[in-house]
Amino acid sequence: MDLTHPGSVDRSYRRLAFARAIGAQIVNTIAGPTSGLAGFQANIAAIGGRAADLGLTLALENHGDLVNRGRQIVQLIESIGIPAVRLNYDTGNAWYYAKGTLDPAEELAEVASVVAHVHLKDPRVDEDLLRWVALGEGSLNLKAVGGILRDRLSGVPVSVELSPRQRSRNFEFRWRAPEVPTLPEIRGIIRRSLCALSDALA
Repeated sequence: MDLTHPGSVDRSYRRLAFARAIGAQIVNTIAGPTSGLAGFQANIAAIGGRAADLGLTLALENHGDLVNRGRQIVQLIESIGIPAVRLNYDTGNAWYYAKGTLDPAEELAEVASVVAHVHLKDPRVDEDLLRWVALGEGSLNLKAVGGILRDRLSGVPVSVELSPRQRSRNFEFRWRAPEVPTLPEIRGIIRRSLCALSDALA
């Protein structure tokens, strides 16, 4: 959700309470657009404080907005000054919003000090058409990412985020392909991703 709006505090409180009730430990969220910085600053102390009171971590996702790039991300998280407010680093978002000019492995190393959770996505571009593929089958330097996860973020949870229907032409707005993969295809993507991740962490 977007944390910049006047109603974001109450909405966040309900979501945090739900997370606590089901035994979750980390709640991932988008911070919001850069134009909403003042609203974010007005809300984050209350939202982050509530997360801390509940024993939760609020993980702001890098989304090309208030949480954008490298050192800026670290400075933003540190400026909030609440240990319960951390970063959810999404390798796919990092690559996509930089239009393929950024190495997510290098940036993950740069922001490691504030990371609470990692989303792994692997992009592949063929003839200007972007697709998200099984880990190890795209342009993500999974071996380098695995080394950082193993050596510097060993206690940090990792999610494999698979979006086989999502497409983008020349980094324009992402759209969803009409074809739904079959269940065997989905299982194959999951299996190959987990095997590749296991190899990268070894």
